[in-house]
Amino acid sequence: TLGHALNEEFEDRHKTGVARQHRIFALLRTGYEALFHIIGDDANYLETRTREISASAEANGDLSIGVHIRRGDCHPHEFQFSRDYLPLDRYIEAAREMLVSHRSSKNSTTDDVLAQTSPTLLLSSDDPEMYFAPELAPFTRAQDRIILANTAALHAAAHPPTVSQQAPTDAPSPYHKHVDENSGWEGGFFKLMFWSLGRSTPTTSPRAHGPDSSIDGDIPDVALRMRELVGRAYLLDLA
Repeated sequence: TLGHALNEEFEDRHKTGVARQHRIFALLRTGYEALFHIIGDDANYLETRTREISASAEANGDLSIGVHIRRGDCHPHEFQFSRDYLPLDRYIEAAREMLVSHRSSKNSTTDDVLAQTSPTLLLSSDDPEMYFAPELAPFTRAQDRIILANTAALHAAAHPPTVSQQAPTDAPSPYHKHVDENSGWEGGFFKLMFWSLGRSTPTTSPRAHGPDSSIDGDIPDVALRMRELVGRAYLLDLA
């Protein structure tokens, strides 16, 4: 993903095998520890939810498998899908292989393993449509504290927010895509979409779609809170 420059900087050429990559893994660990500082009520929720998942896994063979499906503006490296997304059966098969590997010590066949084991299957995605995909029916949401809604859910509400009731009560619809108010988050995370949160009119300025976009005008506090809410949703998914 990061190219040869990363290897040139971090690989230890004086060592062999995985030891050459020790500093790379150390870098990943540093990033992981820096990222997941969930705070406040989110941290309390995370602790409770983690206990629930652990209890469910213990009751179902002490195994839980988490799947994260990233869509939006992130596409696979694989050439065949470089302008599309990986088929959902790729994720399902990966979970299946992990389950088989976990149970292989019992010398069971693949069919035996799948029939005898009911792991806790967790799903998170930047695309809310994934939660309604028939192929992913056995999966449950990793977290439901902050939920990004799809258009169907918005139209079902009398005054539709595009996130759960965690949203500020005085917030306008936080997704300003410059189309109808009832636009959901189908398709996943797009950078320009995120930076347009809270903007009531479109703009062609490149500075309007980045972290320094406030130089083009004041961003309402409620819009900043909505951006924070979206970020919290993604972090809770991953955590």
